[in-house]
Amino acid sequence: MPRKILVVDDSVVARRQVVDAIKEGDFEFVEANNGDEGLLRFKSDASFVLVISDVNMPVMDGIDMVAAIRKLGLNAHVPVLMVTTESTPDQINRGKAAGVTGWLVKPFNPHHLQAAIKKALGR
Repeated sequence: MPRKILVVDDSVVARRQVVDAIKEGDFEFVEANNGDEGLLRFKSDASFVLVISDVNMPVMDGIDMVAAIRKLGLNAHVPVLMVTTESTPDQINRGKAAGVTGWLVKPFNPHHLQAAIKKALGR
């Protein structure tokens, strides 16, 4: 049975890049256009093993989404990787405080994303 990853980014191109970088693993992908939609998808499906999100999105940003996920009782421990253009210490610290597991800066190297996923999933 494939493991499910939630990919949240307002850019279709960015979501495709993430999925293409890790599609060779045994994963099923669910996509969302913003943090609010990502949170709704996360709440409706307890089988996600990982969330990969951008920071800057309309409606709800990725860090606010992570903070909301961490407040949920069920499945709130799921690792969350940020794949974003943001690299300021303030944003990274805000992400850590919200419960972000790892941080990659766009454009990313697919091998670095694969390594971050393995680390986040304890492999």
